[in-house]
Amino acid sequence: MEWRFEHLKRGQVLRVTTRGIMDLDARIEMMKALLAEASKTSTRLFLVDHRNVVIRLTTLDIYNLPEINRRLGLSGEE
Repeated sequence: MEWRFEHLKRGQVLRVTTRGIMDLDARIEMMKALLAEASKTSTRLFLVDHRNVVIRLTTLDIYNLPEINRRLGLSGEE
């Protein structure tokens, strides 16, 4: 899976445009890159465009996403 970052609203919003096949490993790598970019710019709002992605996540992968996000440092409480 490929992704591209673009800063919107004077850096307040980070837009991520993805394409390709999203399996769990690719999704985790994209989230790591997204969080690193957001950390560099102190961005807290994300706009994610997955229109050009073929999702290859299992039901169990999707069920585990909140825990995976938590381990990556994204709790949803911010």
